[in-house]
Amino acid sequence: MIDYYCIGTILSAHGLKGELVFSHGLKELSPFNGTKVIFLEENPGTYLPYFLQSSIPHKSGRLYLRLEGIHSREAAQALRGKSVYLGKEDYFRIYHIRAPHTWLGFQVMDKHLGSLGQITEVMETPAQVLASVKWQGKSLLIPLNEETILNLDGDQRLLTISLPEGLPGLPS
Repeated sequence: MIDYYCIGTILSAHGLKGELVFSHGLKELSPFNGTKVIFLEENPGTYLPYFLQSSIPHKSGRLYLRLEGIHSREAAQALRGKSVYLGKEDYFRIYHIRAPHTWLGFQVMDKHLGSLGQITEVMETPAQVLASVKWQGKSLLIPLNEETILNLDGDQRLLTISLPEGLPGLPS
């Protein structure tokens, strides 16, 4: 079974010949370096491959994509709102494990509280990186920096941390 990693969303069609507007939260202007196939989630857990013909960066940070078999505006509009995924091999070939957006799905383990759950969202702000995990039924925002990260294990997909005191949502 292939592991899939979400990297963005198809926003809309562009033009009349099937180009797509792709939005991504990645720092790289063109995140498909050498990638030949992307996957779109048709239904939850069902991913269909699409061969990438071209990806053209736009100054907005978005990309214009051309996919094999998509030749009309109508066909492109049918893909609007679909999440775009890469297979594990392409994902980690392109994105270094130290890049925070690659931590989606990692298990978070605190040295005092134990398992906190899986990272469901990563937010990169100018001040810091925040990870969101579901812990005891509520969302917990965890600051990720040199002081809180104790170990990062890409093979085990495990992030070991030391939570700062006074973090909202934690027991005192």
